[in-house]
Amino acid sequence: MNIRQGDILFEKINEKEVKGKPVKELIIAQGEVTFHNHVLVAEAGSSIVGNKTKFTVKGKAKLVHPEHDTIPFSSGTYIVSMEREYDYLEETMKQVQD
Repeated sequence: MNIRQGDILFEKINEKEVKGKPVKELIIAQGEVTFHNHVLVAEAGSSIVGNKTKFTVKGKAKLVHPEHDTIPFSSGTYIVSMEREYDYLEETMKQVQD
């Protein structure tokens, strides 16, 4: 199952939960242009463990951003990928800026 918000892709994977300290909020990406953050927020009684590239949701969470619709996340482990684009003038790949 894939989830996309703006330039970020989340893929649910069949792996054991990520180890670490549970948190209620996790900043997945910071907007370079608008400075709005993509933030994963755990719902009541739930938690998130991991970092901005791989995390586990225990319970339910939602991804929030002021310029995008809120997206619900169910329990599971997810890997995060940032969209990239080719710059023909510089002849390089670079991360899409939000």
